[in-house]
Amino acid sequence: VLLWRDEMSVRAEKAREIIDMVLNKGPAACSKMKASLVELDPYLSRTFGFS
Repeated sequence: VLLWRDEMSVRAEKAREIIDMVLNKGPAACSKMKASLVELDPYLSRTFGFS
């Protein structure tokens, strides 16, 4: 059974992998990712300064 902190660690690692993958694909992929984040989570995107 995974503990909460272990589960969060796994989720964080998956997020890092996705971000690295998008960054490696270039500026167009980054723009699409940012646009998706603005649409799906406006609060988080404002926190990151995307909107």
